[in-house]
Amino acid sequence: MPSEIGGSMIELVNIKKTYIDGDIRVEALKGISLTINPGEIICITGPSGGGKTTLLNITGGLDRPTSGKVIIRGENLADFSSSQLNEFRKSIGYIFQYDFFISTLNLIENLLVPASILQLNSEEREQIVTKAETLLDFMDLSHRADHLPFQLSGGELRRATIIRALLYEPDVLLADEPTSNIDKENKEIVMEMLRKERGKRTIVIATHDIELLNIADRGFKMNFGELIPLDFQ
Repeated sequence: MPSEIGGSMIELVNIKKTYIDGDIRVEALKGISLTINPGEIICITGPSGGGKTTLLNITGGLDRPTSGKVIIRGENLADFSSSQLNEFRKSIGYIFQYDFFISTLNLIENLLVPASILQLNSEEREQIVTKAETLLDFMDLSHRADHLPFQLSGGELRRATIIRALLYEPDVLLADEPTSNIDKENKEIVMEMLRKERGKRTIVIATHDIELLNIADRGFKMNFGELIPLDFQ
């Protein structure tokens, strides 16, 4: 459930990420600085392998930078205790590039897994079930609620991933290629859902789909580890 982060939602300060494999050294991120304000939608475009996913993972506390700082409430994320880091992660909704669902659970059961992890009481769980049903209907997935993941198409799984990310009212939504593997009609549905979330939560989108710039407040291009502002409005 959401927690108040306040102030500038997230501040990235000179973030660098270097991967070393034997004699090969790859600078995935080359000193990126960015202030992400509460309630805005930021879209980061660019080709695959350019560093977009790495930046999202560092922003959400799933990975650590080689150097630089992720500042939350004026504190360096690297200095958070385990409990503080867990609380921060609870305030993040993740739309991963690849869909991860438990193969033995049907769709609605998969959506409710975090409710057990968060130890919601019966009233909170009932509210989540009601919201899940509403989102399934919006995403045209109500008829798939009792289907197992292998019975869903790639596009249906993609839409379900977005529902799962929004279901628990995160303060920040990190979306990695949210419109991949879906047709034009369903892409419009996804874009409309993301547009409706403006102001409710901060959204950072990493994508090669430049149409998503149409719903963003600010846009950037990731070019081999460097973040370049776009003047698109």
